[in-house]
Amino acid sequence: MGYFLIMKQLIRKILKEESESNELLKVVNKEGIFSVAKLVGGIDNLKSLFKDNPAVLERIGGANGIVRLTYDLENCPCIDLKFDIIDEHINKWGTRSWGEINVKYDESKLTKEEINFFNAFIVDTFEMEGSFIIEHFDCPELENKRSDGFIELNEINGVNAEESFDYEGKIDRHKVQKIIDKLSN
Repeated sequence: MGYFLIMKQLIRKILKEESESNELLKVVNKEGIFSVAKLVGGIDNLKSLFKDNPAVLERIGGANGIVRLTYDLENCPCIDLKFDIIDEHINKWGTRSWGEINVKYDESKLTKEEINFFNAFIVDTFEMEGSFIIEHFDCPELENKRSDGFIELNEINGVNAEESFDYEGKIDRHKVQKIIDKLSN
């Protein structure tokens, strides 16, 4: 008798999960992957929920990329950093969107002061027009909307970009180069 009760509960659980998955799929198709990602706690959770649905996984892609940061595209210092696409930003008219990103690098190679300075460099670079190039972009959902030509910095290593530093002052190229050299080793 216990076996049948366990099987009945298991079947109910499977049907409930299937129903929830179908509802989420409807939202994905109607609102997009980032709307559902917010509901389930992020892109990684979304990938996990739809691990058996290649169509959704294809829309997500890697949800990542590489950006080259520099103050002057012809002169260095410059560095390529990986990023994760964590959300979609839609303009107020709803006519254009782009990826909000989390730039990542290995902080363990730097001192607290260097992290503070380097995060200020990253934020400053994103605020200056023409000071970064998207080297790689992998999110078919946004690529299909022609949203792969621009990105917006939201986080650095998972921390809100504006809260990731308290450095004020001129960004010294030599200091940036020393940090880039440190990160490269």
